[in-house]
Amino acid sequence: MAARFVLKKGSTAKYHFNLVATNGQVITSSERYESKASAHSGIESVKRNAPNAEIDDQTRTEPPQLVRPSGYRGVVRAWSAWWVKAMVTWWALARAPRPGAASAATSGVGSSLATSSASSTKSL
Repeated sequence: MAARFVLKKGSTAKYHFNLVATNGQVITSSERYESKASAHSGIESVKRNAPNAEIDDQTRTEPPQLVRPSGYRGVVRAWSAWWVKAMVTWWALARAPRPGAASAATSGVGSSLATSSASSTKSL
């Protein structure tokens, strides 16, 4: 028995289909269609497009590897979107002021040095 498309009419009078595997488990379910003809078009679209479909795994957290063409000795100039975003974020964080870290002018470090040197000269 081959996999099959099962067309159904739901309680809301809209059509949908399931792609059912040979073991009877539902592989995928469609959106809801207003008409039966639209549902059949959806089935035909899956039949046409699924054999050539690529996997777009959006669960990856590590950066994708840049692949050089064989024999290429130049610099790889193609940067992935992930890498660009990571570098922009790093640059922004590196330039941002640190919370709780005050500059010398606002913390009074320079003024306390000037005061201590002035008081030490008066005591001599």
